[in-house]
Amino acid sequence: MLTPRFSLAQDAQFLTVTIYAPFTNIDQTEVFMEERDFRFSSPPYFLRLHLPGEVEESEAAKGAWDAETTSFVVQCPKAVEGEHFAGLEMLTQLLTPRGDTEVRTGVEELGGEGEEQEEEEEEEWYFEQQLPEGEEAPSLGGQGYGFGFRHSAAYSRLLAEFGELVDVPAVDGLTYRERDAAREAREAAEFSADHYLADLFSEDVAVEESLAWAAPAAAAAAFTREEQERLVALPRVRPLVARPDLAATHLALADLLYGQCFARRWHQGEASTEAGWLAAKLSPSLSSCTRLATPAALVRSCVRRALTYPYCRHWRLATAVWRDVVEVLEAGTLPTIQALLHLSTTFADTPGYYIFNQLYVTDYLSWLQALPPSHLASLAAPLTKALAALTKAQVGLELEELEEAARLTLLEEEEGEVEQLARQLGRVEVGRAKEEDSDDDTSSDSDDDTSEDEGKS
Repeated sequence: MLTPRFSLAQDAQFLTVTIYAPFTNIDQTEVFMEERDFRFSSPPYFLRLHLPGEVEESEAAKGAWDAETTSFVVQCPKAVEGEHFAGLEMLTQLLTPRGDTEVRTGVEELGGEGEEQEEEEEEEWYFEQQLPEGEEAPSLGGQGYGFGFRHSAAYSRLLAEFGELVDVPAVDGLTYRERDAAREAREAAEFSADHYLADLFSEDVAVEESLAWAAPAAAAAAFTREEQERLVALPRVRPLVARPDLAATHLALADLLYGQCFARRWHQGEASTEAGWLAAKLSPSLSSCTRLATPAALVRSCVRRALTYPYCRHWRLATAVWRDVVEVLEAGTLPTIQALLHLSTTFADTPGYYIFNQLYVTDYLSWLQALPPSHLASLAAPLTKALAALTKAQVGLELEELEEAARLTLLEEEEGEVEQLARQLGRVEVGRAKEEDSDDDTSSDSDDDTSEDEGKS
């Protein structure tokens, strides 16, 4: 049976389900609605929705076939008239049965620390927490990566194809702390002072255009038809995150968005063949399988990579992209999902990068549909605070020292040019003086000769 494309709308009295079914057998169509359960069957299509509110089958229920759009339109009376059904645009969530449908990792912990976080409970972001020396962040997957840090050994098993996608060699054999150290060492080695200073002091039109570009409004009314089809095609599972991993899972989401937003701003919304590489390269999570503990650490790490790897390595651009990320998060669940759908397409179109969809993006797309929008807003606020507090000294690439040395060099060059110009002007003045003296001498000689001639006469 095929899952048809569908959409939902509501008013005070009805939930309206529109089902696109161009090859349907109308004579064999059946519709069932009771409480939170809605079912549609019309060979070769079958659809079952798990609704966010209750409906009832009564005389007010209606169904019709729209030949023009080849769709069924079913009006389901609400059990409580006037009730608002939230999350009707989250199509994957509507297709997913309620309860624990999580695919287990094979590693389970007994006791409170292994329990999943309640979806309604918001994460505490107010305190910067540091692990004691020698301890690693707790996780059900040990030193895992991917969504919820549940995957491990993926790169070692697939090293021949995917090893070059990760900057840290033999990443599966390293702790989080060792991965961070290896990542920062490589960033320091590959950072180009000349490139950074050239972008800083040059008047590059592309940089100014990128900074001036205004991203389209993040808020969106609904998913497009293509986006709906992709959401319907997602695996019908409800990924859950263990309580100790929840904060880092939120931060990794912002990490993914940073690379996507950087590529979008630099290319001013246009498609680019390098967008997949750029999005993955700027993400510490994707490039190094890292696990960042605080918003400040995340903001710093992404800016540091943005000053090391892209074609344009400009401080204002690197920080402007974080404001784009915050804008997406503040706009809510739907724009955040749309950004990840775009990132998923980018990775699918970049050879080898589909592994990032399998490890991260697909599960995030399902998880977000059940996540309260307040979680995204609570993540945006500390990111904004961390960005405002970030200094060039904290990035750790000696940016301030480089800029001061460059300014002194430019000043010396300017002073040298002034001195050279003064010397040139001095030589011109001396030459003019000599010419004037020579003219005066010639004039005097002529006057003397004239006087002698007049005396003889």
